Amino acid sequence: MPGQQGDRPEVVDLITAIERLRQSRVIAYYLDGQAIMSDGAMPTLFSQLKAVGRQPRIDLFVHSRGGVTVTAWRIVQAIRSFCDHFGVLVPYRAHSAATHVAMGADEIVMGPFSELGPVDPSRTHPLLPRGDDGKPVSVSVQDLKHAMEFIKREAGKKGLSGPGFATIVAALFQQVHPLAVGAIEQSYELAKLITRKVLSTHMDPKAQKGDIERIANSLSDDFKEHTYQIGVQEAKRLGLKAQEAGDDLHDAIWALLEYYQGLERIPAPVQLPAGTGPPGQPPQPAQSQQLLVTRVGHLDSTARRADCQAFLRQAADGSLEVAGDRWVLL
Repeated sequence: MPGQQGDRPEVVDLITAIERLRQSRVIAYYLDGQAIMSDGAMPTLFSQLKAVGRQPRIDLFVHSRGGVTVTAWRIVQAIRSFCDHFGVLVPYRAHSAATHVAMGADEIVMGPFSELGPVDPSRTHPLLPRGDDGKPVSVSVQDLKHAMEFIKREAGKKGLSGPGFATIVAALFQQVHPLAVGAIEQSYELAKLITRKVLSTHMDPKAQKGDIERIANSLSDDFKEHTYQIGVQEAKRLGLKAQEAGDDLHDAIWALLEYYQGLERIPAPVQLPAGTGPPGQPPQPAQSQQLLVTRVGHLDSTARRADCQAFLRQAADGSLEVAGDRWVLL
């Protein structure tokens, strides 16, 4: 049942084991596949930091497929304001926005199965083409760039004449609205900006400007696929402050990952009264709503626990979709 605390002693012991090995205070941030990093977690993260207090060393154990780009910058700023040394522990996946968080650390501790990823963003926009479900499809700036590169390559050495190029661009804009293209390009430039900012928290923005720009370009442009998996050795070659966890530390962070993966996540029914709605959504005055609620994330420390609860409803095609979520301090 979401919110139960019966397993609290176990997670405290697992976090304490990591803290002893790292000589640090640890905050664990775990999100399953239904949850993303977003601003909604920031008040809970701040509560955890207040409970832990200012420390010489704080480590963030993170497992996430990513989320909102600007949230990564907020997380890095928040944690750095509470410590002198910031480390990120990656047991398995720290993709996209979670990679941005990792890049903002003084060290990134990884194991043999740990993965970072490219930070080129995908974006939905109301003016983008819609899928079978009627919702706008997600498009990345790389999709558009590769489409144009393909056209130029197929045109051969002679290239395209002005009118020919204009015809292709007009056809493209019939499928993708120019304002949506602008929004996608804005997301791409924002991702590079956040990369520069997080790296500049521990690299000299003047003396190491070339290295910062090279890393920003590599993680936004070079991998051609957003799901590309960057292991510890490749992270080192990119110039990131990645290092391999020793056997004892790897076993400890992997045990914490397995703990979260083993938690019960069976959705439980919940009845929302008329005049209310899922968290973050407008109220539904007409009638009460039958929804399901489940745990999709956790923000833990030895001081306190917080769960992210997702409220699910049945979509038109019969699948479950997230209607809203909230963080609950326990």
